[in-house]
Amino acid sequence: MFSSLRLWSLSAFIVFSTFSTFAFSTEEKWVVKNPKWTEANEKLYSEFVQKIFKARKDGKCGKNLAECLRDPSVNSFRNTDLARVGEDVDYAYAQDCGKCPYYLRAYISYHLNLPWSYVASVKARGGGNFRYGRDGSIVLKRIRITTDDNYNPWRKWGSKGKKKTFWPGISGAVHSGMHRFGPKNDWDENSDFYSVAISKTSIKPGLTWYEVNGHVAVVGDVEEDGDVYLFNCHADYTTTAEQLTSEDYIRSRSSQGGGFKAWRPIELVGYRKDPRTGILRGGELRVATNQELIDEGVYSKEQYSRPFVWDGEEIPKFLDYMKTKLSGELIRYNPVEVIEKGVGETCNAVQARMNNVIASVNQGISNKTIEQSSTKGKLPENIYNTHHWEWEVYSSPSRDVAIKQQFVELREKIELMFDLHQKNSPQLLYGSSARQMKQEMRDAYYAAARECEITYTNSVGETVEMDYLEFVKPVKNGQSRLFHMSFDPYHCAERRWGAYTNDEVSTCRQSSTKEAWYFAQQRLRNQVFRDGERQDMNFTLRELQTKTEKDGNGWDQSPDVDVTKLLD
Repeated sequence: MFSSLRLWSLSAFIVFSTFSTFAFSTEEKWVVKNPKWTEANEKLYSEFVQKIFKARKDGKCGKNLAECLRDPSVNSFRNTDLARVGEDVDYAYAQDCGKCPYYLRAYISYHLNLPWSYVASVKARGGGNFRYGRDGSIVLKRIRITTDDNYNPWRKWGSKGKKKTFWPGISGAVHSGMHRFGPKNDWDENSDFYSVAISKTSIKPGLTWYEVNGHVAVVGDVEEDGDVYLFNCHADYTTTAEQLTSEDYIRSRSSQGGGFKAWRPIELVGYRKDPRTGILRGGELRVATNQELIDEGVYSKEQYSRPFVWDGEEIPKFLDYMKTKLSGELIRYNPVEVIEKGVGETCNAVQARMNNVIASVNQGISNKTIEQSSTKGKLPENIYNTHHWEWEVYSSPSRDVAIKQQFVELREKIELMFDLHQKNSPQLLYGSSARQMKQEMRDAYYAAARECEITYTNSVGETVEMDYLEFVKPVKNGQSRLFHMSFDPYHCAERRWGAYTNDEVSTCRQSSTKEAWYFAQQRLRNQVFRDGERQDMNFTLRELQTKTEKDGNGWDQSPDVDVTKLLD
């Protein structure tokens, strides 16, 4: 495949860098014996990612990527690492969303004795932050690893440096901007990824999903009914396994490259093969062009071609279009299953947030103040995307927006069930009356809600139980608990979990200034949209207290997520 690949252009803006020689054992070094990825390699990679996703989803491996990779029942290469490197072998867990796909791909490339290459530096195209180019990114630098580079990916890692940790050199280089390449005028041709068609053969575990407001995930599983699930790595080092529910990228420019992406093939050519060891030396790396990928039938701009049409029917929403194409039939809804699945997914999303709050408390971040932070008494320039370390790792505005979107979409789906019933639509798999359907949906909703257990540990070490229904029913000022949950890492656990009664708040014991910051951030908590491009969110306390929605300070009102009003 791709045997006639064009030599990667050594133009003025792209530089191939190599690593200097290190004195490491040969077994640990990166050795290339295979010049390119084969279909069998891609299948192995897909299965590798899917296995990690399922283990995380089922709770069989820990909260971060490293814990999953340490488990030989999840990572089939674990024992090979132990034999090759020693008992002190470990894996980097400090993976944010942009680095995670690179880490997984590099790990398999290393074990399959394949060359490794990645974009290490970009700049914004059309203006904007280097992670958020208005028209995508431009490649400035590319790094390669072959046998000749004598590179050892096992490095001492951490403050004590006791463990040899797999680290393929991406730490300070890779970020979400490496995924911001769209198909306009083939601007994506220098990137590490290419856009794929929406089909059963192309949408599979191992692809990346890029949401242009700054989040990257890895496709973890694809179900027969067309639902796609993602393996997410977060800035606080945790991982989650969640269904793909956000289609924000659809509202963006195609040049920003949102959606599903596959790894662009690379091939080592012109090498010399050692007949005794099979090791490949010398040669150049070639990267597949868009035209070559088109000729192979794998490159597609379908995701950016609107309107979405299937079998003569226009489908407004991309995720509905995706589900239809992957399942092979127009989406059909079982209203009870919609309820059960929706409550389960939203419950899991809230539960997965616990690790973020626990980390903030355990590291003592919640005992500090925003005045003591590197932002010096202001919010970061962008609360969703910042280089202020404490905020980036321990705050949760991006995660909270994603959770709120899931609750909003559950309500929209319930409204859709009644609309489909009224239209007698063939998309609805239900044969009784609307009244009977409402009753069955109501029973399913309350039963599923009772199964959802959500707890947290408050500031005095007590366990607090929360009712799932509190997250949707208006409980204070017409808003649900969901919109009272603080994303600010400097707030106590009670405020982080949206405590609103005097009794629950009484254990918080944070200063009046912190409380003022909490109440002043309410408009930002109301917002169910992550705007990663802004650089003017560095509000002072006074500005938060006085600025409104029209001034760019969040939303004056939170959206309605209360489904009980629809069902009761």
